[in-house]
Amino acid sequence: MARELHSLVDLSNENEHRIWLEELRKETNNLIKYARQIPLSSYISEIGRGTAVSNIHGDLLSVSTGDAINPTPTTYNVTVGHGKLVFAIIAGSDVSGNIIVSGTTVNRKTGELTTTDQDVIPVDRLTTDSSTTPASPSRTLWDLKNAYITSKWFTGTVTISTTDLTITDMDTYSIAFEQFNDSGTVTLDTLDITLYEVNTAARFHAYLYSVDVTGSKVDIQAQASLSMGTPAAANRYFRLRKTNINKLLDTTKDGIFVSLWYNTPTSNIEDVTCKVWAIAGE
Repeated sequence: MARELHSLVDLSNENEHRIWLEELRKETNNLIKYARQIPLSSYISEIGRGTAVSNIHGDLLSVSTGDAINPTPTTYNVTVGHGKLVFAIIAGSDVSGNIIVSGTTVNRKTGELTTTDQDVIPVDRLTTDSSTTPASPSRTLWDLKNAYITSKWFTGTVTISTTDLTITDMDTYSIAFEQFNDSGTVTLDTLDITLYEVNTAARFHAYLYSVDVTGSKVDIQAQASLSMGTPAAANRYFRLRKTNINKLLDTTKDGIFVSLWYNTPTSNIEDVTCKVWAIAGE
């Protein structure tokens, strides 16, 4: 703690008084910062047989690729669980208009279903899809800019159509993501993981994604990643941490999800604890 004023600080000494005030200011700011921290914590005791990835607090899931829509009409159907849909427009001769999503919607606060509902998503440009699939592990590392997202949650089979677009190549995803209970502005601060490896063949990668929504557009990009590397010995705990991420989110619309990747066999890794720390009000 800062030096106590009555015993250690000579108020008649201007320089010493100034130093004490600066120390007090820093400690007060730290106390305020940590009082506002929000932890999201998950624990996986043992990776399931054949499981190569664990998705925490949501995921981006491809449900259809390379589809076309136009006013002729050319439409297509996809089937989803509960959540929003994301569209990546890869190619088209007319990309200024609206995507129309028709089906059963879910009230995200009550769970109530509305049948024969619609969501109209304005679009005005192609999506930049810079997603990659590294050799190890062989999983998609998402990187989408100017994709499009529904404002409503859908469930079951939905129809994708348009009255004014000519799109020749569009990918469709379902998405679930954590919004910190719509708490307002938060700053992503730390990705913190502890795990236990049972042999030196174990490999592990983690990616923290942000979901940035602006109107009907959405950017989905990794804000932090962690890798275990090659263990020097079997049966050891690993602590992996990335801090000072400093990613601002408006959680009334934005959010996050985490992907954990394991090598095969997945039994090489146990006791995985994953924490995402955010600071409220920054």
